[in-house]
Amino acid sequence: MRLAVLPALVLVTLLLTSTATLAQNGNNVLSGRVITPAGTQPNAPVRVKLTFNGRPIHETFTDLSGRFSFPGIGNGTYQLTAEGDGVNFETTSVYADVGAFGAAPQSFTQDIQLRPVAHKPANQPDVVNAFTQNVPPAAKQSFDLAVQLANQGKTDEAVEKMRDAIKIFPDYFAAHLQLGTTLLKLEQFNDAIA
Repeated sequence: MRLAVLPALVLVTLLLTSTATLAQNGNNVLSGRVITPAGTQPNAPVRVKLTFNGRPIHETFTDLSGRFSFPGIGNGTYQLTAEGDGVNFETTSVYADVGAFGAAPQSFTQDIQLRPVAHKPANQPDVVNAFTQNVPPAAKQSFDLAVQLANQGKTDEAVEKMRDAIKIFPDYFAAHLQLGTTLLKLEQFNDAIA
């Protein structure tokens, strides 16, 4: 019984070894380009690795136009991996099927489009206010109350307090800006413009 298992293991090992050897010793060429999501070549050469059945076969770097080439490969499904820079692009892998018909060498093309590195969403742009005014305390108090009311969803009362702040201090820039913004949200466009 044990003697029958040994030849079967040897046969399976030989088949797997010969498949990997055939993949490396063919006459075909697998080539392509590494491109950015915009369709252009990366700014620097990119390392491209060729793997067959999880085993590294070859590796190369792209030229200045983003092209790479792996000559001398056989039939099979290969994995191409373009190494990312970790700043702009992630390491990206694709699969390429090489299935030559007949004995003549053939060329196969498979491009690799790099994926951008996933970043945290950027904060929404905001207005930076470097403008300062000497606001009378009563106007400031009315304006602060208006902002609180607006945050609570009490927009009619907030608009009234903003107008009170402007009556106290007619040049109150922040109150004018907040009043206009609040009126825009209420779709009172003519009042917002005024």
